[in-house]
Amino acid sequence: MSTPPSHIAYFITAHGFGHGVRSCVLINKIPSNIQISIVTGLPRSFFEREIHRSFDYINWQLDCGCIQKDALRVDKEATFMAYQAINDAREDFIEKGKVFFKSRGIDLVISDIAPLACRIAYEAGLPSIAVSNFTWADIYADYLTVLPQFKSLVEVMRSDYACANVYAWLSPGVSTTGFPLIRATGGMAREGKPRREALAKRWNLNPKKNWGLIYLGQYGLEGADWSALATKSSWEFMGLYSLPNSPANYRQIEVEAGESYADWTVSCDLVIAKLGYGVVAESLAYGKPIVFPNRMDFVEHAVLRDHLQGRKMGLEYSIEDFTQLDFLSDIESLLGQDFAPEESRAAEQIGNWLQEGNF
Repeated sequence: MSTPPSHIAYFITAHGFGHGVRSCVLINKIPSNIQISIVTGLPRSFFEREIHRSFDYINWQLDCGCIQKDALRVDKEATFMAYQAINDAREDFIEKGKVFFKSRGIDLVISDIAPLACRIAYEAGLPSIAVSNFTWADIYADYLTVLPQFKSLVEVMRSDYACANVYAWLSPGVSTTGFPLIRATGGMAREGKPRREALAKRWNLNPKKNWGLIYLGQYGLEGADWSALATKSSWEFMGLYSLPNSPANYRQIEVEAGESYADWTVSCDLVIAKLGYGVVAESLAYGKPIVFPNRMDFVEHAVLRDHLQGRKMGLEYSIEDFTQLDFLSDIESLLGQDFAPEESRAAEQIGNWLQEGNF
């Protein structure tokens, strides 16, 4: 396109909230004169909290991400079967998408990162932009060693991704294979402010203690002995989800309208999390070290881990050791260091491309 779009259909995978988080960062940077229709299986309430501009919401899911056993383990066969069902209905989805685009006056499609969205845009004669640091084809291809019968399905996914006009490649990223044009964009993280005193007052936390922000996502971590947090009396721990057997020095927090979860990242001393793009991007943007378990079922994990460890900002543990909270004996070693923030300008860059019609 040589002119800015007027109406974007923005497809967002509903695998957890990480893709939704970074999509909201970008949507907030898209000029307000460009209409946005969000197409996803994630709940509308999530976007109402994260987005600070007008948007339309369509509950329609074009991919399945990974079917997970818990935060770290994937049911590979169930994942392939779920996506096979989507692929079996692809022709109906393509026709439905073409009607949807025409009825709404859509003139650009952005996908993070449903492959079929790129195919539907191509079939409808519309340009599309893929935005991600990995593709589901990258993830699924790694599973073919145990499920080689799904090779043809991965090939279809790669063919669909190749329909995108541009791949806006986020950093740290996995690969850029299969796209006609790649534009490296750097990192993408939410904006946060240091609010330690205010957060401490609201949640009855001690601002003079060390703060550990725990994020393992909605799937949790089976078998973790969270009672061991009580052994760290000089620490306060907090997170969005309840933890089984958690002690008095753990708080389950909420982020209300007008607030940002990134405020907690900025205000904490340490992040305890599985490695996903959003967690890593925010930790890098605000210089916060991470302790994390190995996440063997995601090829993305090694890229994120290596980037963190290259900056000496991360400690990795086996799933077994992490589940036993062995990391508690090491967390002080990451304190008192000045980790330089890593620039996060991807959303601003892509927003400028859209405003200029330059993509």
